Amino acid sequence: MGLNLDVDHVAFASDRKFDGYQFRKLNPAEACPDRRPRRPGHTRRHISAQPADAILSSQNLCRRSKVTASRPVRLLQWRNTDLDFASIGALQASLATTPNEQGLTRAPIGEDILVLEHAARDEDVRALARDRAAIARLWDACQVPDYRKIAPATHAELAVTLYGFLMREGNIPTDWFARQVALADRTDGDIDTLSNRIAHVRTWTFVANRPDWLADPDHWQGVTRAVEDKIVRCVARTFGRTFRRPPHQRVDAAASRKRNVGNRNRKVW
Repeated sequence: MGLNLDVDHVAFASDRKFDGYQFRKLNPAEACPDRRPRRPGHTRRHISAQPADAILSSQNLCRRSKVTASRPVRLLQWRNTDLDFASIGALQASLATTPNEQGLTRAPIGEDILVLEHAARDEDVRALARDRAAIARLWDACQVPDYRKIAPATHAELAVTLYGFLMREGNIPTDWFARQVALADRTDGDIDTLSNRIAHVRTWTFVANRPDWLADPDHWQGVTRAVEDKIVRCVARTFGRTFRRPPHQRVDAAASRKRNVGNRNRKVW
């Protein structure tokens, strides 16, 4: 997660994480602080990091990160891009193709493939997906990103709904799409609530950027972008209010950094 904040120190609550498939140790690239300035005007500063269990030090992690970056990559994940749209089954088979070259391994099953498997069991979808163009359109709908992360089945149902609109009506009804955007166009609530609304509106931003899914995509691209920007600004304000120090605890940032540097350079005899 990227935070546009003035940070001097990062403390890890744990040296393990769930990467979407399993719990594992942080690798050096994840645990070593990123010191690159992100935006114009940002200065390069020292950022220290400390794991909670003191097993790994930030210096060791950074050293291991440099060593890891110099090692050659021996295995790459691969997924077939030469897809067969003759039928839904043929599309699934082409996506399941394994690489036949050394150094390549089949990529983990993506959420778009899981959505396709869900859609393939739907009788209405099978009735609509009868030719190559219809199956290619189905695959496009399956590739809508799951920004909301509610549940796999919920996201699959959304993709099926969009596909039904596209096949039966030619595009997504404007009134239906407007209602979905309006549900996210609110700035009340806490940070979690606002973050969920951002995820929802990003789904509609993706849909609006498909050139032939809406009657007026340019208009809706501007609308969804404006809604997202408004909620993001509200999150920034809420975030600042939540973590702002009380006046009696505020310190001068420059003086604090100078003290930290002095403490790091102090010798202990």
